[in-house]
Amino acid sequence: MRTKQAMLAALAIASVVAGCSTPSTGYPPAAPVATARRLENLQAVASRHTACPAREIGIRQVSERVFSTMGCGVVREYALVQGSRYAEWQPIMPVNMRAANEMVCPLERLVVSAPTENVRQVSGCGRSAQYQLACDVSQCEWAMTTPPAGAGATGRVVEATPPPGRVTAPTPSTPDSSVVVVPQRADPAVDQAIRGQLDARRSAIRACVPRGELTMVRAQWGRDGMVRLSLDPPWQGTQSERCVQQSVGQLQVTTGEAGAISHVVR
Repeated sequence: MRTKQAMLAALAIASVVAGCSTPSTGYPPAAPVATARRLENLQAVASRHTACPAREIGIRQVSERVFSTMGCGVVREYALVQGSRYAEWQPIMPVNMRAANEMVCPLERLVVSAPTENVRQVSGCGRSAQYQLACDVSQCEWAMTTPPAGAGATGRVVEATPPPGRVTAPTPSTPDSSVVVVPQRADPAVDQAIRGQLDARRSAIRACVPRGELTMVRAQWGRDGMVRLSLDPPWQGTQSERCVQQSVGQLQVTTGEAGAISHVVR
């Protein structure tokens, strides 16, 4: 419990420091700051929405006022916004749900990658589009910033105002030792989308492996959809594997089912 409280306090301090860098203009009202008490409240809010015990919900900061929660295999995103009287946690529509509508592609056929914390690349049904996190004092949403490319492309494009603060590359996720993932055969559309993401980063992946040898990349994901990348021996668990994970960034599958593929990067 002390460890979780310390983590919440650290997140709150980081948020306060980031918030202090922006001078107040008086109007519109300044954006609320994520204090330790508000982060504890976020755990309670996420617990109600996901039916997962609050003590099992972890929190990760995405931007100055946007936080991601994860517990019981469910990932959600929330923005701290100024309500009519008090600051409140507002659920953000998941980027895959927005993209399914705007790209006219079933949710279960979409694959989401995160080149940075505030940007998502969505692929599926032979199309791809980029989304960026856009915030003001009263709301945050994932907004399409580039039109869908590919066959039958369509969609709404809006100008996104990036949230304040430093944009950093995401930390590659690592498997949770308490979760056993049983690989299943991937949906053909998901299989194709993940292989496309790996091939799009071919040069960076090849540069991670000495002597430019053929590289077998294994992608595996559980019900939460977070894709975990690994290499075969002798590169498994080495700096080369970490380099590949950082080069690809975080991928997410939206089928709600576990799966795995192996892909040779030539």
